[in-house]
This record gives sequence, C-alpha cells and structure tokens, in this order.
Amino acid sequence: MLAKVTPKRPEPSPLVRVDVAYADGDTLAYFFPRSIRIVDLNTRIARAGRVRKVALGTGCLLSSPN
Repeated sequence: MLAKVTPKRPEPSPLVRVDVAYADGDTLAYFFPRSIRIVDLNTRIARAGRVRKVALGTGCLLSSPN
C-alpha cells in the first residue's frame, strides 16, 4: 500500500509588494513587511510625492480622491 503524499504549501513571503503611481508619472515598487500597519504604509509611500494609485500585491487597486 502506498502512502498518500500531500504537497506542502509554500510559506507566504514575509514581504508584500506595493506598486505606487505618483502624480508626476513615476511608478515605483516598494517591498514592505506584511506586519506593517496601513497608517505607516501610507506615510512611507506619500513621502515621495502626491500619490495617484496604489496597487497591493493581491492585485487590488486603490485610487486617491485627488
């Protein structure tokens, strides 16, 4: 009788990729720890200028109201 083998799921990366489109046309990719709070994430990506769009690693898109 053969033993049943279950494939092991890969562990999620400790980092999440965040793509940011800035108002001046530049797009930058950042890697942050998954444990970062949204407030801290927002503060860090806003330092480079006015943000137009943010794409999280899950594929969802967030747009700023401006």
